Amino acid sequence: MRFLRHLPTAAPESLNSLIQYRPNQVCSMSLYQSQEVQITLLAFDKEEGVSEELYPGDTLFFMVDGEMTLTAGAKEHLLKKGQVMAIPAGVLHSLKSAVSFKILQITAVTSAN
Repeated sequence: MRFLRHLPTAAPESLNSLIQYRPNQVCSMSLYQSQEVQITLLAFDKEEGVSEELYPGDTLFFMVDGEMTLTAGAKEHLLKKGQVMAIPAGVLHSLKSAVSFKILQITAVTSAN
């Protein structure tokens, strides 16, 4: 494939099967990256997360497996497998969970952001 990476081309596979959990780690796999768009598949072991951060672009989080708490500003949101939520550019947010979880993260940045 010319632009996308680490994706099945011979036969369909579940998104969940493309990345595995590792004890006490956060694993990431870049599926696509340009100046405007980043698509990353991430696997967080239990008790792992991301402390407060912000991105210059709008970011979509799709729950591939498990569940997590997404905190945006002062509000907490529980996301479960199959659910999706977007965070606008420049909004402080964090991810945490007591259980293992996988997400597909898509961040889009344009000159207007």
